[in-house]
Amino acid sequence: MLEANCGIYTTQGKRMLLAVRATVNGRKAVAYVKNGKLQAYEYLDDLAAQCCVGPCLKFEDGNEKKRM
Repeated sequence: MLEANCGIYTTQGKRMLLAVRATVNGRKAVAYVKNGKLQAYEYLDDLAAQCCVGPCLKFEDGNEKKRM
């Protein structure tokens, strides 16, 4: 499958590739792929857990002008 078909992109403003959807060791993951080779990845369930716990930076963006 082509890497371009598996991309996760920003949905507003400039279209930028954020990550690539992948299956690694039989589990869904987001991956960084360079020249068609897996460089790094995080399983989706682990990524979701990281987003929901622990400290995070806080910002305000009036009218969502910086949303990509």
